Formats: sequence, structure tokens, C-alpha cells
Amino acid sequence: MALGVCSRAQSVAHTTWKAYFLVMSDSVTLRFSADSMTVQSDSGQVLLQSGFKDSANVITVDDYGGLCACPNYPGKYEKRMRADTLIIIPFHEICDIRNSTLMAKRWIRVAAPPAPSPMGAPAKGKGRKRGS
Repeated sequence: MALGVCSRAQSVAHTTWKAYFLVMSDSVTLRFSADSMTVQSDSGQVLLQSGFKDSANVITVDDYGGLCACPNYPGKYEKRMRADTLIIIPFHEICDIRNSTLMAKRWIRVAAPPAPSPMGAPAKGKGRKRGS
């Protein structure tokens, strides 16, 4: 009897993560959109701006801006996502400064902001009370 397990890797697209960088004494935010990512310190320094592809458990990044960028030198990282933690491990990377920005940190997921209420709909708690 054969038993198969199908596991679907979680995508990082449209997620936001935070980590603390001791060497900068600052928190850093990692934001993924559909096809790009930005790493920015809370003090406003843009460390990385990159395009990315997420395939199974490997993220491929290709930088186009930021203080720690290596344009024209794409890098590959293994991603490990468990609950609200993301760990990025170099898989094929020659850019040390980008590598030190992304890897071996515990990135903690930032909750998505609540969706705005539809136009004209009263916000929760702002409507009429029952029985009035």
C-alpha cells in the first residue's frame, strides 16, 4: 500500500515581516508584493529593492536598488515558513552584503491591516443599536 503526502509550500507574496538588526540598532521591515520585495529600516534606510520569484521553497532575488543591493547578481535562498516565522537560508548566493541582510534572522510576520469597509457602510459599533 502506497501512502502519498502532498505538501504545498506557502508563498511569501503579499506578506510583511519584521526583524531586529543588532548592528544597526534598528528594526527592519521586509515587504513582499506580487513580484518585488523591499527591505527598509524603521529609520527610513532602504537596504534592498529586488524583484523576486517564489518557487516551492526557493526564493530567487534580483536587486535593482538599495544600500545592500548587488544588481546583475541574482541570489537564491531556501525559505522556511512556520506559523508566523520566516527564516531565509542562502542556497546559491555570491553577494555577501545582501546575504547578511536577509539570512539567519527570524523574520516575524506583521499582521495585514484590516480591509476598509465599503463606501457608505457604517463602521462597526457606529450604526443603530438594536431595539431603537
